[in-house]
Amino acid sequence: MKRSAFTTLRRAALVGSTLALGFVMAAADAPKSFETNDRYLDDRLPEAERELLNETVGYEFPGFEAYADDLTWIANEPDASELEGRIIILQSFTTADAQRRSVLRRAENLARRTDEQAIFIAIHTPENAEEAEKFADRSRIPVALDTTGRFCDDMGFWKTPAAVVIDRSGTIRMAGANVLQAARFVPEIYEEAKDGEAPALPDRDERDEKKGKPADKPADGVVRFPEAPPVSGANDLRDKKGPALQVQKYITAEPETDGKVVMVEFWATWCGPCIAGIPHINSLQKAFPDDLVVVGVSDEDEGKVNEFRSDRRRPKFEYTIAIDPQRRMMGVVGNRGIPHCIVMSSDGIVRWQGHPGSLTRSTMEAIVDANKQLGAASGGDGSMRWVKADDQDSD
Repeated sequence: MKRSAFTTLRRAALVGSTLALGFVMAAADAPKSFETNDRYLDDRLPEAERELLNETVGYEFPGFEAYADDLTWIANEPDASELEGRIIILQSFTTADAQRRSVLRRAENLARRTDEQAIFIAIHTPENAEEAEKFADRSRIPVALDTTGRFCDDMGFWKTPAAVVIDRSGTIRMAGANVLQAARFVPEIYEEAKDGEAPALPDRDERDEKKGKPADKPADGVVRFPEAPPVSGANDLRDKKGPALQVQKYITAEPETDGKVVMVEFWATWCGPCIAGIPHINSLQKAFPDDLVVVGVSDEDEGKVNEFRSDRRRPKFEYTIAIDPQRRMMGVVGNRGIPHCIVMSSDGIVRWQGHPGSLTRSTMEAIVDANKQLGAASGGDGSMRWVKADDQDSD
């Protein structure tokens, strides 16, 4: 039987073979096409990150040797015998917060269910890399830290934990998989997988070049945000540094704000206009799910807010809710009435301020678009990649 290029790469990468691999990532052929049951995909992934992951499906997994200078194995570096004949599930994660730390433990538990047919390998992204070894060195599954971000860029891993499934022939079969469905899709893919050739996976530069740069720099280098209306009843923070995002407790999941526009709304359960405005704020969050984080902050206690949330007669929140009885952010904003909101770009500058009811979708769209340009102009993460173009030019 013909040995696939992937098998050769795995052997050379993991057992120190002296084979001259000469692996070249070339975008010559179109990827293989597969039909994937939607139930196997993780519907919690942001759409932009899902699209990035999908770019790898149907290509051959390049193996680990190509990233020998990028990946540092923290725990249980696998050898060829552990990989041979098994499906590989790559699970990205980070230790940046509790929710994303828990992904590693979940992968460890799932690995035991599919041990004979699949091997789970966790990849820690460059985010919060300094905590990776301390957290994962006793893991029961293989864990590698991507110190440069090059592996994560090529595989399409960004901030949200995601899983990539590689079949026994070395072809990337599924990206953005729901690993909780592993007990179902692993046997299915295991039986279907056959040796065969898939085209080499183009690196991130080649893929970006094909689809164009995601956020072009403004021609004159100046990013223009929409003009904000005059502020009354509060400190005027327009075009100034806003308060740090400080709350006593998140009632819902703590949001990921890096590279995103952040809207902070001050509200209370007793405030009629605040309650009436919830559907409008929901609509803003829905319109920009990948680019905007809305945080509603009340100075009431947790019990009062949860009582409100459990009341079926009240509108349902579809954005982040937090409490801060100490009024730390409110103290900086100095608002003398509610509802009141501030909208900050990813660099922490207030771009809009006032009554949330007067913040239109078109204005928010202009802020989001300008923030993308801001990320590109400053080398920020608007392009969803760990290795920036300037960093590569200097190599």
